[in-house]
Amino acid sequence: MLHSKKIFAGSLPVIATALLYYIAGQLALPLAIPPSYAGAIWPSAGIALGAVLLWGNKVLPGIIITQLLICQQTYDNTLFTSSPGSFFLFAGIGLNSALRSWLGAFLINRLIGFPKPLTSAPGIAAFLLLGGLCATLPAALISTAILQMLAIVDAETFWLSFMTWWLGDCIGIVIFTPLFLLVFERPGNLLNSRGLWVWLPLLATLLLSVLVYFYAQQRENDRLREVIAGNAVMYGDALLDKLHSQKEFANALKSYIAAANEITRNAARCCRSAVRLAAGIAERLESLAGCRLWHRGRAR
Repeated sequence: MLHSKKIFAGSLPVIATALLYYIAGQLALPLAIPPSYAGAIWPSAGIALGAVLLWGNKVLPGIIITQLLICQQTYDNTLFTSSPGSFFLFAGIGLNSALRSWLGAFLINRLIGFPKPLTSAPGIAAFLLLGGLCATLPAALISTAILQMLAIVDAETFWLSFMTWWLGDCIGIVIFTPLFLLVFERPGNLLNSRGLWVWLPLLATLLLSVLVYFYAQQRENDRLREVIAGNAVMYGDALLDKLHSQKEFANALKSYIAAANEITRNAARCCRSAVRLAAGIAERLESLAGCRLWHRGRAR
């Protein structure tokens, strides 16, 4: 019984990490940009880094499995079953998510130390630089390369997808790793003055980022609608001109066929007249030949 409780207590951080990672990923997917579906803000990256810092590397399998589940629900399911290679490539994205979290925790533990109160500006900057910009760069680059191998992104959208993936992970770590540590490491500080000065600005930053993103997305959608409407009018006018030209061609062809039929009818009449004329001439020739034979007979 005691052994079962230890197993449950040991697996509880893995379950909590996987559950929070999945929920945060589902909430962030509306902010994702196709075709790579890299999120402009990826809270799961911040949750994963905080979980590895707080609970250790034992939570990495939960991160891998949950990332695979999110990929399976986001991308075309046929890509997972088209070939074993495709499945292993998607598995690489899950491993990259674990790599991002492990590398960030490793750099922070090695160069800064954890747990350590982040009270100075240099300490906070180093924490975000190591755990955010540095740790997320290799994983974002490798994941985007995997998507290109799967033909989800092409060469033209590669760097845009990479930058979106990288910055989305960075923003997720900047906002959600401190929140995660505040909630799970020192929950008693959540409502005191120091805790309020941590999570209220972070939530305000998150809200502002989401609003700016939706505003930019709305402006882009409006621009695309205007472009589509303008193209629809242009292509509609071109189609009408084409149809008008085809109509004129059809009328000309109809007139030509009618004229050809008339010519054919006239030619048929001429042929019949010629046949009748030839028959008349033949009859006259036969009559003349008969008359000559008759005159010869009388002369003898």
